[in-house]
Amino acid sequence: MLGDTPASTPGAERVSTGASASSYADALAELDAILDDLEAGDADIDALATRVERAAELVRLCRDRLDDARTEVTRIVADLDAGPEATGADPTSDPDGDGNHTP
Repeated sequence: MLGDTPASTPGAERVSTGASASSYADALAELDAILDDLEAGDADIDALATRVERAAELVRLCRDRLDDARTEVTRIVADLDAGPEATGADPTSDPDGDGNHTP
């Protein structure tokens, strides 16, 4: 089991209360499982605060990963828009060796 909640709690096997999810997809899947259980009304009242706290951690993790991806995509697009000068490539070189100096 992933979490510290008792196995008798519905959905407990899908809820981790400790370490971060290993990927955005894992975090999103765990968050969906928590939300499904909460919406179904199956949540053990003793575990409710822990589950809501874990859901908040997962939301923060997903937002951070989305921000990181947005930053990386922005950087990549900026590099493309800037042309070969931004990457340090020699615009007079013949990168593919075909004699026409185009990539």
